[in-house]
This record gives sequence, structure tokens and C-alpha cells, in this order.
Amino acid sequence: MTATTIIGRCFSGRGRPAWTALLVAVLAILASSARAQADPTELFGLDARTMGMANAGAALGGSWASATHNPAAAALAPRIEIGVGYGYGHAWMTVNHHDGGLMDMRGIAFGVVAPFDLPKGLRLSFAMTAYVPDQFLARVQLIPAYEPRFVRLDNSPNRISVTPVVALKVWRLLSLGIGAAVLADASGKGVRFDVGVKGGTKVGEAAVDVDLPTKVAPIAGVFFGPIGGFSVGIVYRGELDMRLALDILANVDVAGVVTGDTVIDMRAVNYFTPQKLTAGLAYNWRNRIIAAATLTWRDWSAFRSGTADVRLFMDLGLSPPMLQTEMPADNFQDTLSVRVGGEYRHPLDHGRGLTSRVGYGFEPSPVPAQIGLSALLDNDRHIVTAGFGVDLGRISQIVPWVVRIDVAIQYHHLMNRVDQRALRWGGLGGGGLIYGGDMLHVALSGTVGF
Repeated sequence: MTATTIIGRCFSGRGRPAWTALLVAVLAILASSARAQADPTELFGLDARTMGMANAGAALGGSWASATHNPAAAALAPRIEIGVGYGYGHAWMTVNHHDGGLMDMRGIAFGVVAPFDLPKGLRLSFAMTAYVPDQFLARVQLIPAYEPRFVRLDNSPNRISVTPVVALKVWRLLSLGIGAAVLADASGKGVRFDVGVKGGTKVGEAAVDVDLPTKVAPIAGVFFGPIGGFSVGIVYRGELDMRLALDILANVDVAGVVTGDTVIDMRAVNYFTPQKLTAGLAYNWRNRIIAAATLTWRDWSAFRSGTADVRLFMDLGLSPPMLQTEMPADNFQDTLSVRVGGEYRHPLDHGRGLTSRVGYGFEPSPVPAQIGLSALLDNDRHIVTAGFGVDLGRISQIVPWVVRIDVAIQYHHLMNRVDQRALRWGGLGGGGLIYGGDMLHVALSGTVGF
């Protein structure tokens, strides 16, 4: 019996229901692609104050967001602070003049910092930040490799991020901090399908066993200053990814047509945050004007598995029994990005005050030109930000809490890019792609100090 005959019988008569579902799933998985993305707090930031300064927060003083920006800065927090914020972003991205299909980016940010004075001038501080999207905790999605998608924007703003840290001020001008970024893997012990037709009756059973083990990436920070109004911050964060490992076994029994097993072994990276090293410098003039800048190196060249590694074994009398996808190397490049921001504070009476902020950033793309099967889209990005804050001071003598409210807006322009692909895909002649667009993000956060 030839392969053509078998396939023909699979899609006709009583074999059609089981085989249609099975082969459609197999073909979709064989062409699937993983995601390569950054942490959601890296795209826009965590709190509205640093968002308004283009996220240039590595050398700024301690606050409830310190665990994200520089864990060492948590030791400089003036008091116990609790913060909460909400951000909403929308993208106008296009691929060959069609909508890029990106989801809205929205979520809630939380943070707390608790400093404690110790003997001999030491100061210990505990801090934690978290970002929780309001749509879901995480999104695992594999789509055909040839389908164009914005590889660093589609899922990255829509997953949970948790960062606990501890900081110690070891000297008047020096603080050290260490912590971890927490994520989970998706590991499947087994997915089993039994499909077929027995006695003229369609049969289908399934069993799924999936684990979500916890993964952590180290975070370390150094904060020096302030001295003469200047302060320096250095932050290192390790690589973190969410790897999908899934083994699927399908037992097929269609009497008179075909009987056998199909084994699918799939490995993919659904989220990826490269290790990075950030150096920041800030200058504070009389607590009225603050200027900050950061330079960040990201190890994108370490990224692998932009497309899923899928292996298929079919013991159905077909030849060859083993099928495996062959995808080109991702060849991502390391990046060096810069961000600068400024803040002007106008004090009022009774500890109240107004603050205005501006910022700019440039993020180069690590993704090379797409010339083959894969279509991992990404653009160089210009970022312009602005923000406003209101210090309300102590809200009453009975409850002496210090309250601050901040708002921020960010405009991201992704420069148009053209890739001439060899693959015959709709759009430009020869399968080419032209893509780019804009993103707008607004955020509101509140801080309570005790």
C-alpha cells in the first residue's frame, strides 16, 4: 500500500474524523514557532515615576520600585513604602500594510520596600515588586514559523513578573543588593491520545500531565553615592526563559485502514529575557532637578529556539518513520541601548510639591533580516516619555502617611523595516515584508510612605 493510498483512506470514510484531527495537529506543530521576548517591566517600566523618565532608574534613589530598577537602591529608601499602579498600552503595528495583530498591553504593578537601621551605621532593606497582567498570568502560544509576528512584543507584556530582593548599606556611600526574578517552566510528563473507529463507533480518549516548575534568575546591584550630587548604579540580571517541553503520544486504530503510534517530541522557548548589564548615572541638584542616564548591554546572541524543535516518529507503515524540522540559526545580535531622563520638582508648603518629567530612549533590534522560512519581526525603537507627579505630603495628623501620585505617558516609534524573503509569501514581491508602527502607553501609580 502506498503512502498516497494511506493518506487518501485517512481522509475518507470512517477514518476521516480521527485522522483529520491528528494530522492537522501534527502539521500545525511541525510549523510552530516559539517566542523571544523581554521582561514586561523592561518594555515600559514598572512605576509611573521611572516610566516618565524613560525607565532610566538604575542610579535613582530608593523607592518601592527599587527591586526592579536596582536592588541595591532599596537600602536608600527613606521609609517603608507601598506602591501600586496600572498601565495600559496599545500598538498600531502593521505588516505589509495589514494589522500586526498585537494584543493590548495592560496590567497591575505592586511593590513594597521596608528599610531597617542596624548598629554601626548599617541599613538592611527588603523589597519586592510584581507585575500581573489583568488578562492572564502567562500566555503560551506556538504558531506557524512562516507566519510573521513581532517576536519581542506579542507575549512579553502579558505575563507575570515577580522580583524579591534584599539590600544592605555597608558604608555611607555604598549599598549592595541581591535578589531573583521568578518564572515558571512548562514541562509535560506526557500527553496521550487514543483515537480511532471500533465497531463503527468513533473512539477518542486523552490524558494530560503537565508540570510548571519554578525558575529563577539572579539579580545583583551596586549603588554608590550620592557624593557631590552624583550617584552611580550598576545592575546585573541573569538569563531567564520559559521552556516548553512536551511529549505527545497518539495511538491510532482505524480498522481496515491503519493502526499504529505517532510520537511527537516538542521543545520550544516561549519567553526569553537575556542576561543584561546596566550602568546608570544620576545627578541631583538641590533636590530640585534630577538628571539620569543608563546604558544597557543585553546578551541576545545567547538566544536559541526562535522556532520550535519538533521531532515526529510515525509507526504507521510509512517511510521514513522519523520527521524533524530543520530551521536556520536565529543569529540574534547583542544590543546596547541608552535611556536618559530628567525630573524637575517644585516644592509647595507642608511637604507638598509638583514634579514634571521627560525622557528619551533608543532600543536597537537584536533580530537579523529574515530571508528564509522564519518571520521573526522586530524594529529599532525610539522612545519619548513624559510624566507628572503630585506630592500630597502627610494626609492628616492622625494618620501621618506620605502620599504621592504619578502619571506617565510613553510613545514608542518602531522604525519601518524591509526584509526580502526567499519564501513566496503574500505582500511584497518575492515574499518580502515591510513592517513597523507605533505604541502608546499610559500609566498611573500611587505611593504611600509610613
